[in-house]
Amino acid sequence: MKRLEDLAEIIVGQILTRVTGEGKTSGVETKILVPRAVTEGGIIDENISGDYVEKKKADDSRYSRNGDVVLKLATPYEAAYIDKNHEGYLIPSFCAVLRAKGNVDPAYLCALVNSSFIREQINARVAGVVRPMVKISDLRTIEVPDIPAEEMKKLGKEYLLSGEKRKLLQQLAENEKKIMDNKVLSIVKGGK
Repeated sequence: MKRLEDLAEIIVGQILTRVTGEGKTSGVETKILVPRAVTEGGIIDENISGDYVEKKKADDSRYSRNGDVVLKLATPYEAAYIDKNHEGYLIPSFCAVLRAKGNVDPAYLCALVNSSFIREQINARVAGVVRPMVKISDLRTIEVPDIPAEEMKKLGKEYLLSGEKRKLLQQLAENEKKIMDNKVLSIVKGGK
């Protein structure tokens, strides 16, 4: 077994009050990758926070990069893989960034962090805490299996494909609900 810190550099997000200010006119506009936008395996664009003005530039390590894995530090401890469309977002302190080291596949890293194997370890570390938020020091010591790079790449690719399938199925379910709702509304309105 290895530790999570052996597979990835783990960086806590930026404390926003130190670098942003709502309603300020001077500074650089930036988008923030808030925790509610992070879901298991992906980013929900509709939940990305609006534009904030940076009054002070945050450290470059606290902006999302292609291949990063962003993990929510509060329950349900979901992680999302960052693709090219989600680069450059400021990551808040309620999240951590995992940057794969060496030949570790970042998509595999995302799959691993979202697995029940890792979540059970996280839950064990925050058990009994009033506000269960995992610490970076605890994340670093989480045990992970030592598997070959080829297997990591294969699992990572399958995980991203599975995420796309789940997203399509969710959209299908939402569309089906809208169709049924419209049918019910047409009958109700037609009956009046």
